[in-house]
Amino acid sequence: MPQSSCPQCGGPVDLPRLAQAFLICPWCRSTLSREAETLRRLGSVAELQPDISPFQVGTRGRWQGRPFELIGRIRRCWDDGQWNEWCLELAGGETGWLAEAQGRLYLSFPLREATLPRIERQKLQAGARLSLLGTDWLVTDLRQVRIVGAQGQLTFNPSREPRLLVDLVGANGGFLNGEAFAGHVDWYRGQMVDFDDLAFTHLRELDGWRF
Repeated sequence: MPQSSCPQCGGPVDLPRLAQAFLICPWCRSTLSREAETLRRLGSVAELQPDISPFQVGTRGRWQGRPFELIGRIRRCWDDGQWNEWCLELAGGETGWLAEAQGRLYLSFPLREATLPRIERQKLQAGARLSLLGTDWLVTDLRQVRIVGAQGQLTFNPSREPRLLVDLVGANGGFLNGEAFAGHVDWYRGQMVDFDDLAFTHLRELDGWRF
């Protein structure tokens, strides 16, 4: 992978892949964006505190026959706790997210802006029902969260400003997640997945745990 130097500390860093625009410097925690072959500093993020996740940057797996690799992580925080979300890259360059929350795994992929109609904010209330993408959805939760740490390569700037997350559950068992930030909403569609179904390798070693 091509390398460059962090503009803040001078440490060596791998240039993000073309599909990923942002990188956390492992030396000084600066958030960097790639512009052609150069890196620009946008700010900094806190160091991630230790946890017992079995995953790490570099963990690999397979989804529907396609290999993928975990290339970055963010940790979100809200009033009642924290959880990890891992940025993954599938063979061919498509990106997605694997969330660890409440002892479960949730795999999702971004939807193009043209895929969903514009949804009025007042319709996004807990308990509301919406018909989208040919499926009926129930709005189950709205919460304000912050990103409190990050590492690796990411598809967006993990700035610390609050973001509004909206969770919808579909009649088919899938889910939609909306993330509102800076006047824009990004939508993701996914489903709960089982650990064994993703054929993980290169997992993190934890004392007393075997995977």
